[in-house]
Amino acid sequence: MNQPIQSARRRTTWTEALVITVLTAGLALVPASLLIGLLHLLGLQSPAQWPGLVVLTGMLFALGLIPARRVGPALIARYDGDVMRVEAPTSTAAIRPENIEPRATDPATTDLQTLAPGDSHSQADWHRLQAWCFAGAGSGRSPLWQPWVAPQVEQRFTVGSFAGGMAAHDTGLIERFSRYLDGSTQLDTAGGGLARLLLRLRVKRNDCMWWRERQATDPWDCGYLAPQPATLQHLRHFRPRRATLLLAHELPATDLAACIATLNANCHDFHHPVRLLVLGSAAPGNPDVAPLDVDPVSARSPDRVSGNGLASHDDWHSITPRQETP
Repeated sequence: MNQPIQSARRRTTWTEALVITVLTAGLALVPASLLIGLLHLLGLQSPAQWPGLVVLTGMLFALGLIPARRVGPALIARYDGDVMRVEAPTSTAAIRPENIEPRATDPATTDLQTLAPGDSHSQADWHRLQAWCFAGAGSGRSPLWQPWVAPQVEQRFTVGSFAGGMAAHDTGLIERFSRYLDGSTQLDTAGGGLARLLLRLRVKRNDCMWWRERQATDPWDCGYLAPQPATLQHLRHFRPRRATLLLAHELPATDLAACIATLNANCHDFHHPVRLLVLGSAAPGNPDVAPLDVDPVSARSPDRVSGNGLASHDDWHSITPRQETP
């Protein structure tokens, strides 16, 4: 791990520790202060009772640490711009690191007819994409009284591709779909700045509610894998803050294989489903990464790789493209 990545991870760790401590202190001091005030009103407060109150506060602090360890990281989690970018790369050449803001997110429902192309083939592809993303996503919730339990997710990582490659209209469909999935379209029509802020706060609130079941209208993080050397290093430490759709746009075969292997090796630590959609030919002429014609709903996670380090045929799941242009 290089020095900049180490420094960034160290800052994140210290920030999480600080936020967790502040949340825990708040959860402990508020009820303790209320109890002290109640005792004062009842005339039962005396110096001899202070040691007991200190012990009570310590016990409340220990209890408050349980939910705070779950809420704290979720509260400060941000879109991982080191791993994915909002805009599609224009080529497979290295991209200069930039501070790119993510597409805004919002959990509100958006009418499919206003987003998907009008013809039936395009709408069928849209629904198949949506079905593939949500297949095996699980409820995404943990028991209310067990915030330390990992969320229920059946398939934490799957890979998909469009059979036959991607045409220009296919790329446009993917862009519209990702904007729908991450809530950008709804945010664009939300109105003024206050309405947009309330939508963002609602999304963050939902991220912190570990007992809440994931809804179909909850926003995902969507972005293109950046074809730059540092991406793979950042990917080794990638932990999704919410359900995530990664788009691999014309990555070289070796880079794509390394990304798949890295995500597959770490997916057991993912608290949210991650879907990797391969756009383009990926690796022309290479049978190990050629897209297959498989129903995406029945796809399973790529839990093994072939001898050359590339995902084997059985580990790839494809989405058949429409036969007509819209």
